[in-house]
Amino acid sequence: MPADLAQTGVADIQVQREGTALELTNTTATALPAGFFWVNGRFSLAVESLGVGESRTLDLREFRDRWGERFRAGGFFASYAPEPVVLAQWEAPRGDGTSELIGLIAIAERK
Repeated sequence: MPADLAQTGVADIQVQREGTALELTNTTATALPAGFFWVNGRFSLAVESLGVGESRTLDLREFRDRWGERFRAGGFFASYAPEPVVLAQWEAPRGDGTSELIGLIAIAERK
């Protein structure tokens, strides 16, 4: 969980919300290893590695917190207002068995 880890830096990877999905492209010169993608420091999703230049779309409805509660992604049939995405982080394992937390750049949703 991100509260247990210190963020080691910020990668120049923009995370854009499009409705109930997050779109990201690795524009850095470094691949991100498989790990966990965290939203708002609470909800996570296991993710495969993200190579240099690779793009990925993640469904916000698949993100869960440690109690199994879903991220309020909204959508056409939602009976509640969608929760904003204000913090995006990538938890990557290190070779020594620990993990590091890499901040990503969360872009406000286009209206």
